[in-house]
Amino acid sequence: MKKTNLLTIMVMLWAVSLFSQTAPNFTITAADGQTYQLHEDFLQEGKTVLLKIFFTSCPFCISIAPQTEVLYQEWGAGQQDVEFIALSDKSFDDNQDVADFEERFGLTYLGAGSDGGALEALVPYKDGRFGPFFGTPTFVVIAPDGTVNFNIRGNNNPATIQLLDEAIAATGARKPSPPSTYNINGRVVTEAGNPIDGVQITIGGNIASQTTSGNGQFSFEDISETTDVSLQLDKTGNPLAGVSTYDLVLTSKHILGIEPFSSPYRHLAADVNGSGDVTAFDMVDIRKLILGLNSEFADGKVWRFVPECVEFPNPNRPFENVVDTCSPQGLLQRDYNDFDIIGVRLGDVSSRGVIEQGGSQTRQEKETWPLRLESETAPGAYQLRVAVKAGAFRDLIACQFGLKWSPEDWSFKGIEWNTEADAIPIQRDQFNITEEYDMGRLMVAWHDVEAREVKEGTALFYLHFSSMYDSAPTFGSNYPVQLDPSIAPALAYRENGQALDIQLQQSQTSNSMILSLFPNPTSDMLHIRFCLPIPQQTEVSIFDDTGREIKQIYSGMARSFWNQLNFSIKEIPAGQYSIRIRNELGSQIRRLQIIH
Repeated sequence: MKKTNLLTIMVMLWAVSLFSQTAPNFTITAADGQTYQLHEDFLQEGKTVLLKIFFTSCPFCISIAPQTEVLYQEWGAGQQDVEFIALSDKSFDDNQDVADFEERFGLTYLGAGSDGGALEALVPYKDGRFGPFFGTPTFVVIAPDGTVNFNIRGNNNPATIQLLDEAIAATGARKPSPPSTYNINGRVVTEAGNPIDGVQITIGGNIASQTTSGNGQFSFEDISETTDVSLQLDKTGNPLAGVSTYDLVLTSKHILGIEPFSSPYRHLAADVNGSGDVTAFDMVDIRKLILGLNSEFADGKVWRFVPECVEFPNPNRPFENVVDTCSPQGLLQRDYNDFDIIGVRLGDVSSRGVIEQGGSQTRQEKETWPLRLESETAPGAYQLRVAVKAGAFRDLIACQFGLKWSPEDWSFKGIEWNTEADAIPIQRDQFNITEEYDMGRLMVAWHDVEAREVKEGTALFYLHFSSMYDSAPTFGSNYPVQLDPSIAPALAYRENGQALDIQLQQSQTSNSMILSLFPNPTSDMLHIRFCLPIPQQTEVSIFDDTGREIKQIYSGMARSFWNQLNFSIKEIPAGQYSIRIRNELGSQIRRLQIIH
């Protein structure tokens, strides 16, 4: 009887000693590279600490890992009354192994391996002083006063998580209230209110993303107030769409103080280099885009987006003293059911592109401005001078157009400026003067701040070419120089912004025909090239030296400008012959010598 009582008293004393012990201090260097002390950094700061004893290849540790992260988030993710610390009890797990484990399962709480002091920190929890150690995972809850609740374990993972939740609450820790959620709904529109579709909107880094619909609408629902909110908006497209020389007119007038921008969004559109101001450098970048010298603006962006609630106290200086009443940090404090965002297309100062984007403008048939091309040829040297002449224009303030030709046939020799007093002052920097010439292309982008009255037949400039052949070349079309819409549309602008389509009219100053033969003398194949100012019913024949017609080589409707005939003379005896071309314009004869 005495022995039994003594044994009972000893067990009771052991139990009292066991559960009266407090958690000893430890120091670890966690996988995040920071050093932490249990007492100084957590317990003395009033935090409850949950220790997870595990190792990275433990199957049971792996199965419960995601659920521990959910519990950690519910208790404030280390920002409130509770901190979680995972310590590996295996020497083969170092800090990098622990970091890889946490990344693999999306764990955000602290962790340490053998090289971070985990083995030393776990000695008191594995040597039996708090109770038998049954393997991993083992969970320990330590109250701020150092009291240890050891080996909290349920029959399954959910039961274990439930017991851990209760054990943490028993320490006096307070679980944060669930975060509120909010909705953000709105539209992406132009300054005029026209919807913009195809805008990619991402919220909170990469929490949610969507693309605006045809009416420009977007909707994000149930976004937590704890979300690190930031809205990223992007829309791709052709940087040149809606950008024209008329935008250069408006930007020039603003810079010169003639007509300053009245809208802050025009400033944002004109500031294509993102410097925070509108300068001549922005005009250079816009002109280079129109001329095809650059394929995009410096930052590669096509659009800028500004929440409608952002205020610009001084519209003339919108980059100064901006009042952002809806900054991303303050977004999620209430529902936003009308959070509209203004889209601005870079370079499109006149808003032509964004108006068409919104679909509110019905495209009407434009007036046209004719440009006439007049060519002069020198038959001997086969030089070509093309005068680009204007039709009458009441108040021209800007124009842009591209021309193209066949570089295989014509070598471009340069531009001749019209220096007459009433000529439009087109300058060299208003042309694309790069290697485009070698590709048979030329682009013009001219503007001024004062409208001009253009007289009928005013020469804008002259283009000089020489034939790539010893004689006149052949062409696949009726005229060697044509409009080239591949870079930008061919348009002219009146001072009020009215756009006119440019149309080319071609003519040749001489009504005479040009006829050439090569090679001459020839022994095999004869190439006959002739040039006509207008399409003509034409006959081409070969005659011997007595004037007798040997053969009619061609009879039909020949096109305007250059035509080529290829005629085999293998069956014709050697001797002196003549080639005659005849039509309503008259006739021409060239001598030919055949040798075999």
